[in-house]
Amino acid sequence: MKKNAFFRQLWMDLMRSVCSVRFVVSVLFFAILLSASEVTIFLSVVNGSGHYTVLDVIFFNITMDKYKVIMVILLSCIFAKSFCEDYNSSYLRCILTRVDVTFYAQSKVVVNAITNVLGSVLGFSVSTLFLSVFTPLVSEEMSVNNKEFVVEHPVLYILLMGLVFGLVSAACSTAGLLFSAFQPNAFVSIAIAGLMFFLVVSYASGTIFDGLGVILLESTFTKGEDTTLLDMIWNVMYPSLVIYVCGLLFRKRLEWRVKNGNI
Repeated sequence: MKKNAFFRQLWMDLMRSVCSVRFVVSVLFFAILLSASEVTIFLSVVNGSGHYTVLDVIFFNITMDKYKVIMVILLSCIFAKSFCEDYNSSYLRCILTRVDVTFYAQSKVVVNAITNVLGSVLGFSVSTLFLSVFTPLVSEEMSVNNKEFVVEHPVLYILLMGLVFGLVSAACSTAGLLFSAFQPNAFVSIAIAGLMFFLVVSYASGTIFDGLGVILLESTFTKGEDTTLLDMIWNVMYPSLVIYVCGLLFRKRLEWRVKNGNI
């Protein structure tokens, strides 16, 4: 019975997030920024006047462009502020008459992670499909780590980048979700997600917590070398652990709110 209640809440939250205009708009703008945030490179690709591949464009826009923080904010907008909406509309009280607060919190964390990953993978896919109309996916002249794998499996490599980008974004937006349990303000929850991503990318560079290195599927243990299986496991586990810890604290905070009648 309890398990059924959890899955009903999970399904309701998932449909609420994915089957929405907000989700579609966020994915489309994500894909636009991933494709065209550097206008000069984008125009040279469309006009056929440059020698950039699809991976060149994606690499540049992730590593060099300032709009990647906005990309995380777009993904976070899908669901990270859902608790704020429930709380400020007093809908939370209605929900908690049907489902336990623990299941409610777990559903929020899981669906937030799913929407971030799904939105990121779809954004990378749309961007790749669009850019591939004008330029090849990859070139053998590219200077990149894991070159053999990248050249032989460019689509898989791009999808893996989308997956890990989504996980990193989910970790940041789960931190925003946690903060919203203390201050139920939608702006705060989204801003925290963007701030967390900025800090991880800007100040963890060169360490095993380097968010950019994780997203690019690089080895954060041995810089400059090809990625090993251990590196890939870490690239997935690192943001997943952050999601778990922030989700656990989010649940504890909501349980405290219910216990003290602050809902």
